[in-house]
Amino acid sequence: EQDYERLEDCDPEGSQDSPLHGEEQQPLLHVPEGPRGSWHHIQNLDSFFTKTYNYHQRNGFACILLEDVFQLGQFVFIVTFTTFLICCVDYNVLFANQPNNHTTSGPLHSKVTLSDAILSSAQCAERIRSSPLLVFLLVLASGFWLFQLLRSVCNLFSYWDIRVFYREALHIPPEELSSMPWAEVQSRLLALQRSGGLCVQPRPLTELDVHHRILRYTNYQVALANKGLLPARCPLPCGGSVAFLSRGLALNVDLLLFRGPFSLFRGGWELPDAYKRSEQRPWAARLGRTALLLAVANLALSPLVLAWVLHAFYSHAELLRREAGRLGSRRPRLASRSFLPEEQLQGRSAPLLLQAALAHMHYLPEEPGLASQAGAYRQMAQLLQYRAVSLLEELLSPLLAPLFLYFWFRPRALEIIDFFHHFTVDVAGVGDICSFALMDVKRHGHPQWLSAGQTEASLAQRAEDGKTELSLMRFSLAHPQWRPPGHSSKFLGHLWGRVQQDAATWGATSVRSPTTPGLLSDSASSLLSLYSCSQPEAFLANLLVHPLLPPRDLSPTAPCPAAATASLLASISRIMPGSAGAGADPPGGGSWATVGSCVSPGGTGGQKLTQLPDLASAEMSLHAIYLHQLHQQQQQ
Repeated sequence: EQDYERLEDCDPEGSQDSPLHGEEQQPLLHVPEGPRGSWHHIQNLDSFFTKTYNYHQRNGFACILLEDVFQLGQFVFIVTFTTFLICCVDYNVLFANQPNNHTTSGPLHSKVTLSDAILSSAQCAERIRSSPLLVFLLVLASGFWLFQLLRSVCNLFSYWDIRVFYREALHIPPEELSSMPWAEVQSRLLALQRSGGLCVQPRPLTELDVHHRILRYTNYQVALANKGLLPARCPLPCGGSVAFLSRGLALNVDLLLFRGPFSLFRGGWELPDAYKRSEQRPWAARLGRTALLLAVANLALSPLVLAWVLHAFYSHAELLRREAGRLGSRRPRLASRSFLPEEQLQGRSAPLLLQAALAHMHYLPEEPGLASQAGAYRQMAQLLQYRAVSLLEELLSPLLAPLFLYFWFRPRALEIIDFFHHFTVDVAGVGDICSFALMDVKRHGHPQWLSAGQTEASLAQRAEDGKTELSLMRFSLAHPQWRPPGHSSKFLGHLWGRVQQDAATWGATSVRSPTTPGLLSDSASSLLSLYSCSQPEAFLANLLVHPLLPPRDLSPTAPCPAAATASLLASISRIMPGSAGAGADPPGGGSWATVGSCVSPGGTGGQKLTQLPDLASAEMSLHAIYLHQLHQQQQQ
């Protein structure tokens, strides 16, 4: 089982002997020296695993190098072009408010050309020197560019070492990187650690340990959002509230809690003992003061922050030029045309549209019922924001971010400190992580999400919207070799037993109908044929073509929607060969076997997760829909 303990039960004196206590006893990464490389002691495994993951996601060293070069060049172009537009263009001439300056010889002419409106280099330089604010901003921009240059150079050196590690330790040459999924890279990484060639740990690392180190701070942010502390919200005069979390505010939250000089973690993997066991109010006051200082610093540096926002704005310019509909209008004559729904989605009810979104995201906020569809749409608008709204938030961020730091985060300092106090656990070989990231159904499960009788979580400890159960389900499907601990394993076995039970119920009660060709057919008979699974091969063929869009006739109000989805999941497990891989033991004995990410009992030999990515994605979507349908049935 996962070896973790509640922080409030830890012995402060005994914790001094922990392998994670103190920099001199931090876990070490060691790849034995050889003729082709020299890997020595790398103490920060969080950074190492994160860069290993980023190296894969950014497609190797050459792509990382080109991306950094183009970003540095883009910033120079943005600053230069913006300065040119401010100081080197005579707009009175350009807009014909005064006669042309006639800098060129020749006959008089009334047509304004670009050369008429552009000032000489001497005039342009004089305008720049005459504006102290502009000179100050240019100095700040130059300093920022130099900082980015130095950071890029340092990162390139570290990514070169990662490139050597991929080639010599993981035996993955650069030319094979783009065709190799992360799951395979992670498998080789864990195999290397188990063989003793990677790092010294109190126990062998698991897939979940790697994710803990890569997503240590991200998991805290997700849990803060699940508990309502993120994003920041502003009440509206007409009722309700609006959420705000621009990239600028998110950066401030990261500095406030994780990576700043006065943050809680301060860039490490240990939360100081003072936050874990001492009186919380003094530390809450300290966090409130830090939020205040950040708000003041944001106001003082708002011109520079605005330049960063303009950089983000220009970054979208090429995208908007190619796909104008991303901003909200395709042509000036047809305002907001892109807001019209696609043809295949027209006429669908709100529950169907929400279910289609669920198939993509594997997550939906709590649906309050049919009487509150407008509220559900508002929640979805926050999750899937229009790019025009997001861009407006970024432009207003220099002004709004300090206000939210002062009026939202500073008053909630005690709540935030209490959150870290109650939801932080120490995992051997990993360090302090958010307890929600363990996906422990016993500690954070919700009785209305199929964990009734298995969870001991109080109302305050429950993860909202079935986050624990959905995350556990998805992680176990994506990592079939991972063996979940204790109650999590029992939950997965209970889930599979419920799938089998509902599938049998549907097969006994559903009406068989003639086979129809497609998953997306408009006829009701195709739904019955599809859900009876009389032709499961045809279903899978259509599922691979359209893996994420549910049938048009599928409705949460239809008879036994969860049983119908269970029938599809059971059919996938029956018709495809499995591969040995245990995740949890299903009821009645046997072992979990996987096809892609498909879970089936008792399979032997077959294909790996990486060989059926489309089927894996579709099967994850069906599991998410199934859990939501069970939740809706329990609420009803």
